[in-house]
Amino acid sequence: MLLHDILENFSLSATALLNFLDVTRGGPEYFLERHLLRLPEAQSAQASFGSATHAALEYAQQLACNQKFDLQLVLKHYVEQLRLQYLSPTDYERYEQHGQQVLRQFFTTYGTQLQTNGQPEVRITDIHLGPARIGGSLDRLDQAPDSLLITDYKTGKPLTSFTTHDKTKQTKAWRHRTQLQFYALLAAASGQFQTSNITTQMVYLEAETPAELARQYIPTTEELERLTKLIGVVWRKITSFNLPDTRQYEQTYEGIQLFEQDLLDGKI
Repeated sequence: MLLHDILENFSLSATALLNFLDVTRGGPEYFLERHLLRLPEAQSAQASFGSATHAALEYAQQLACNQKFDLQLVLKHYVEQLRLQYLSPTDYERYEQHGQQVLRQFFTTYGTQLQTNGQPEVRITDIHLGPARIGGSLDRLDQAPDSLLITDYKTGKPLTSFTTHDKTKQTKAWRHRTQLQFYALLAAASGQFQTSNITTQMVYLEAETPAELARQYIPTTEELERLTKLIGVVWRKITSFNLPDTRQYEQTYEGIQLFEQDLLDGKI
C-alpha cells in the first residue's frame, strides 16, 4: 500500500503523537512501525490487564447510565474480557484475582460512584486543527451545564504530580500530562461541548490510598497553544514523510524536550 493511501484516512491520536515525540522509545521510527506500517507488537500481560479493566469500566458506566449498576456484573464482565486476552495460565490466574481486587477497591473501598449522565469511551474523530487531522477516544466524560470533566483510566503505579524532578518518573509524567492536554484540545476543537471550562484527570486504578486515586489537571492556554503548534509541525513531518532521525538526542526526558523545541524552531 502506498503512503498516500495510508495517510488518506490517518488521524493523529494522543498515542501516535506521544510515540512520535518520545525519543526514549524510538521516536519517529517507532511511530512509523506502529501507526503507519502497523507492524505487530506483542502485548504485555500488564497491557492485557489494562485492556480488560478498561472494558469493565466502560460496561460499569453503561450500567450506571441505565441505573442498573451492579458490581458483581462488572466483575463478571472483567473476567470475560480477561479470557479474551492472550495470557499464559499463570498470568491469567494472577490478573483474574488482581483485577477483581482493583475494581472492588475502586468502587467499594474508595466509594467511586459513576454519574448516570456520564459517557464512556467517547469517540471524537476527524477534527481539523490547522493542517492536522486529530481524533481519539475519551475513557469517560462527565458533562455539567458549565463544565466538562475528561477522565483517563490508568493501571500501574500512580503519579503524585505531573511535574517532577525525579528522573525515573519524568518521561511518564510528560506522557500523562501531554495526553491530558491533547484530550482537552480535542474536546475544545470539536465544538461538541458548550463550554470552555474543561478539566482533565488521570484516575490511577491501582492506587494504594485514596489520595493517589485521581490527579486533576487543567491545561493552560499557553500549553494548548504550544501543543497546537507542535501537532501542526508533526503533522507536516508525517504527511511529507520527512521523519527526523533522532539518534542524536539523549534517551531521556531532556532529550524529548529538546526534540520538541527543535521541531518548533524548525531546526530538524
